[in-house]
Amino acid sequence: MPTLLQTAPMSESDSSRPSLVFAYYVTGHGFGHATRVVEVVRHLISSGHRVHVVSAAPEFVFTTEIHSPNLFIRHVLLDSGSVQSDALTVDRRASLEKYCEIAVEPRDSILATEVEWLKSIKANLVVSDVVPIACRAAANAGIRSVCLTNFSWDFIYAEYVMAAGHHHQSIVWQIAEDYSHCEFLIRLPGHCPMPAFHDVIDIPLVVRPLHKSREEVRRELGVPNNVKLLIFNFGGQPTGWKLKEEYLPAGWICLVCGASAKQELPPNFIGLPKDVYTPDVIAASDCMLGKIGYGTVSEALACKLPFIFVRRDYFNEEPFLRKMLEYYQGGVEMIRRDLLAGCWAPYLERAVTLKPCYDGGIDGGEVAAKILQDTAMGKKRSKLNLSGARRLQDAIILGFQLQRAPGRDLSVPEWYQVTGDEAGTPLVDQTQKSPKFVEGFEILHGDHHGLIDTVSFLDSLATLAKIGGHHQEREHLAAAALFNWEEDIVVARAPGRLDVMGGIADYSGSLVLLMPTREACHAAVQRNHPSKQKLWKHAEARHHSRDTPILEIVSFGSELSNRGPTFDMDLSDFMEEDGKPISYDKAYHYFSKDPSQKWAAYVAGTILVLMREMNVRFEDSISILVSSTVPEGKGVSSSASVEVATMSAIAAAHGLEISPRDVALLCQKVENYVVGAPCGVMDQMASACGEANKLLAMICQPAEILGLVEIPSHIRFWGIDSGIRHSVGGSDYGSVRIGAFIGKTMIRSFASSETNSGETEEESSELIEYDASLDYLCNLSPHRFQAQYASKLPQSITGEEFMETYGDHGDSVTTIDRKGTYHIMAPTKHPIYENFRVQAFKALLTATPSEEQVIGLGELMYQCHSSYSACGLGSDGTDRLVRLVQKMEKLKHSKTENGTLYGAKITGGGSGGTVCVIGRSSLRSSEQILEIQRKYKEATGFMPYVFEGSSPGAGKNKESIYGIARGSTSSSHRAFTSSTTVNSASSSPLAGNSFNGLRSLLKGQKAPTFRKMSTLAASSSESKEGLKLLVTGGPQARKWVGAWLFGSAAWVFSMVVLGGVTRLTRSGLSMTDWKFTGEFPPLSDEAWAKEFEKYKQSPEYKRVNKGMNLEDFKFIYWMEYAHRMWGRGLGIMFALPFSYFLRKGYITLRLGVQLSGLFALGAGQGFIGWWMVKSGLEEPPSEYSQPRVSPYRLAAHLTSAFAIYCGLFWTALSVVMPEPPAESLAWVRGAAKVKKLALPVSFIVGITAISGAFVAGNDAGRAFNTFPKMGDTWIPDGIFEMKPLIRNFFENTATVQLDHRLLATTTLLAIGTMWWFTRKLDIHPAVKALIGSTVGMTAVQVTLGVSTLLSYVPVSLGSAHQAGALTLLTLMLLLNHTLRRPSPSLLKSLPQVAKSNFS
Repeated sequence: MPTLLQTAPMSESDSSRPSLVFAYYVTGHGFGHATRVVEVVRHLISSGHRVHVVSAAPEFVFTTEIHSPNLFIRHVLLDSGSVQSDALTVDRRASLEKYCEIAVEPRDSILATEVEWLKSIKANLVVSDVVPIACRAAANAGIRSVCLTNFSWDFIYAEYVMAAGHHHQSIVWQIAEDYSHCEFLIRLPGHCPMPAFHDVIDIPLVVRPLHKSREEVRRELGVPNNVKLLIFNFGGQPTGWKLKEEYLPAGWICLVCGASAKQELPPNFIGLPKDVYTPDVIAASDCMLGKIGYGTVSEALACKLPFIFVRRDYFNEEPFLRKMLEYYQGGVEMIRRDLLAGCWAPYLERAVTLKPCYDGGIDGGEVAAKILQDTAMGKKRSKLNLSGARRLQDAIILGFQLQRAPGRDLSVPEWYQVTGDEAGTPLVDQTQKSPKFVEGFEILHGDHHGLIDTVSFLDSLATLAKIGGHHQEREHLAAAALFNWEEDIVVARAPGRLDVMGGIADYSGSLVLLMPTREACHAAVQRNHPSKQKLWKHAEARHHSRDTPILEIVSFGSELSNRGPTFDMDLSDFMEEDGKPISYDKAYHYFSKDPSQKWAAYVAGTILVLMREMNVRFEDSISILVSSTVPEGKGVSSSASVEVATMSAIAAAHGLEISPRDVALLCQKVENYVVGAPCGVMDQMASACGEANKLLAMICQPAEILGLVEIPSHIRFWGIDSGIRHSVGGSDYGSVRIGAFIGKTMIRSFASSETNSGETEEESSELIEYDASLDYLCNLSPHRFQAQYASKLPQSITGEEFMETYGDHGDSVTTIDRKGTYHIMAPTKHPIYENFRVQAFKALLTATPSEEQVIGLGELMYQCHSSYSACGLGSDGTDRLVRLVQKMEKLKHSKTENGTLYGAKITGGGSGGTVCVIGRSSLRSSEQILEIQRKYKEATGFMPYVFEGSSPGAGKNKESIYGIARGSTSSSHRAFTSSTTVNSASSSPLAGNSFNGLRSLLKGQKAPTFRKMSTLAASSSESKEGLKLLVTGGPQARKWVGAWLFGSAAWVFSMVVLGGVTRLTRSGLSMTDWKFTGEFPPLSDEAWAKEFEKYKQSPEYKRVNKGMNLEDFKFIYWMEYAHRMWGRGLGIMFALPFSYFLRKGYITLRLGVQLSGLFALGAGQGFIGWWMVKSGLEEPPSEYSQPRVSPYRLAAHLTSAFAIYCGLFWTALSVVMPEPPAESLAWVRGAAKVKKLALPVSFIVGITAISGAFVAGNDAGRAFNTFPKMGDTWIPDGIFEMKPLIRNFFENTATVQLDHRLLATTTLLAIGTMWWFTRKLDIHPAVKALIGSTVGMTAVQVTLGVSTLLSYVPVSLGSAHQAGALTLLTLMLLLNHTLRRPSPSLLKSLPQVAKSNFS
């Protein structure tokens, strides 16, 4: 694990140590690296060491601060960093080409020169910030090396490869291998993932010290203290922007860093000299405006200065620094066009209200110097055992850095983890949701169909309506201010797609088979009159007229993709002066101006396409919220799902009737022409027209849907993410597509030549003529291609050569680069053969199920994968996943059983992304998928996401568009009838009928339910003889007492769950004393310190949590404190109503005795709990044992809680349902038969639950994490090794877990047996329903138990499993209570057979 070193001042004795020689290499990228190097070098030289700095930065950067004969400057450029075309834009292709020129091509001579130089200066240590080749040179010279940085170039350049072409991959691998020779990394805050380094030390910020006070600087500048000072800091890169006086509000002056002598500045702008000491100026300012870099962020944080930042394009260091800046409440993002247009005022107003709160160390220079000195003197550090260069090639996964899910990568610092699931919203149990109501909203039309993600998204809208300005995430703040929450909102959902077969052959007219994914995108749209549109402050400052329609968009999950979270524009920008929509080319350039906002083209582009293709005019303002759980860059059509969801919602909101097929075709135009990505139409078709658990079969000529292919029940498809970012906008996909169209053009030309020559035979002439007019490559059969044209096609051709010979290639969405070279044979051959493979695959799917069938399907997928690789669209990550599937498949040959996984292939546009896997639908297959996931992580350091399951497309049903209104039953708040016709201004009759139907349902106009029958039984039996009621005072009193008892039981249920969470988070031993009456928690720093000291004396701290900080202690303390106070709250909640009902005379003597006993047992539960905790505060018997509570005491505590719950729940049932539901003597006799089975089954359920307490007490769930076997055997060794024998059943981990497994299996069989023998009995429907529910809950509980075991007992699953045990016990209690024998008076009144209305 990384070690965090805080301030470690260099002692006076350091000067007495021998003088050391350091070679310090500085990257050529910007001044930020050089300035932080100055601070480290200054401390090294002050300790008497000599430092040779190798840098291309100007000498004054170093010599201004350091005046010493021990500083030597060697002006050499060994890496070029990122080449910037302007202050905010990185040229990715030029960056890689420049690096090749500087560091790759002359690599051998550089290494020879550097090795010789290092030996000549007799360097003791090489330090790199962060020059890759310096580490390799040091290794060749036999000198230790250390890197000091917050990012590394392998990480930065990996993203550039997507734009510059994968032939540059070797650069990234070489850089990673160079870094691997470094001994360890000194890592700065705000760091990126850097898997190339073996070991890590974390240090505080490296910040230059201040030389002058704020007052001195302002005095020298002539700026009074009452004037606001803005520092304009875009690094050493000249901006060339023309600054204007009106950019600044009154009372502000701007200091411009890096201003040229020729630049004319307005009177309220002051140019600073190039060698100005920036830290002093920053400290004297009130705000900074600039681009994010390590230097600007670190010094802004150190000075607690608000920082208005503008995103840089394509520099992946930025998101991590930006997140750190915002975490410490010091950042405000400015949109680039507001910077250039001078709309600064709203940002400055916001910035001065910030209160940056960074309180960490700023002495990283001193700390780093001490580490470097110790290392140079020979101090060794233990290394983590990471593998070599091959692992590094896999670990540096191209583009993975910005596509990870929260919590997936241990290298990402804690503050970078996104709070909550920004790619979606937390999952909820949809069974608890009404199909027509979401908290705070009413669904006026449509139905969420039980889709969990839709329910969650609707819930998230309700949450946004409440949060106001109290949410931490900027995108949530923007979304909260996006909608008028009293008006209607239209929501649409569109899934991603898993490319099962077909892939990149779509643009060549192939048959494709696509499965919609479970993951989907939701778009919420609202239209308002421009005068009523809510505007963000910066948008309001820009849009002076409130009569012009505005488009505002918020995208959730922006931080995962380094894009701006918001976008706004005048819709008039989409119009020419003559009133016609602008061209697609103009739109493409409009969105390309600011790459951090280019994502908006996918959303806003739908509006332009509707304007151009359907002549729609938008007179209202539009607000759009987009939230997608379809991961980006994984090859599962994240872009298509965004386009289809947005298009569907906008069309619905404006009353446009568009078929799902036409929606897909319109969305393809968005992607091809507005976004500029050359994709086919299959992605949009699957998202719009797909159906859950079926494959959409479509011939892409251009979009002919053949129908839906049922996935056989014995077959299942998975998608496994390689972590390598896929992009259809990447050069490889585009060049392969161009190659295919060039091949088609050549084939047509060859055929035309033969036709014109007149030499073809008559029987062949018709075929040749057909080929001469070939419209799609896939219409050419494989055998004809091989026989007639394969030998004529070249392997490759240059763009210039092709265009001179053939002219245009016939593809309107790609452009040939004359200087480029294109492969022809493989891209042409692939779609021709792929079309044949897909046809065979489709036919096999519908064949008779057999082993040969799935083997054949798998082989077709393997062939497809190989063909992708031949086109140059493979990747190391996807190849590794396919090989892992092949290894799993090979396992079946050594067994008699049939196989489980049969084939795999790369999907979509290739070059990374997701692998589709086919296998049998079985538990074993799922286990093998998890095993592949685990092995891939071991090899690459990346835990792949698994796509599993399916969901309907956006246009599959007529209720896939949801109209919702907040808290309104007015007929004016309506959404409408079909999925494509929704108009917020009209009033559809069907919408009204749906609404009225919902209201009548709520009034209870339905058949009697179980609850109704129970109430009827109770009310009808009150006056009958032989029935002793527990509550007097009539039905209303019974209702009140029953509600109180049910509430108390629910409280106990929550106590049990909270106790489980407390145990699983190891919080139970955090409070080392106990008082019956309770006590106040620590409320001051002093009280917390005192409580923490008490905990430090406990065995748990000494053996488990040593080194825990106060914040971590507070978490476990609050967990235990909440558990205890929740229990005391239950006592009060029980006692007060109990006293009231006693005083009112509602409680009978019998009930009073029962409740008094339960109250006493509850009070004793507190003592039992402390008795249990006390056992964990004692020293363990062995020095190797971890402290934990006694399993006997834990079992007693849990059993006591279960007993209290059962008593309360049974008593509550007896109060509200004094008679069981019995409408005939036949049903009574049937209930008696069921009861004979239910009682022993209940006993087994109870014993199983208690055995679970011993599993928890012995931490047995964290052993033998396999199923169904325990490790490699069915019965583990040593299950009876303890003496006496009985101890094994309560203290032996293996025995305790085996017992629980056997009891759980027995429970499942017993409840299944009860269902089997009672399924034909004549019993009350309520009893049948309860038995069925019990069977279902048992299956859920067993699944939870197995999942908890296989997942090493995560808190979520562990607590859910404990709650499941209590739920199952609840159902058994309810069943037994329902099976009671009725009173004699009720028996006398019952008929022999139930009446028909109850049958």
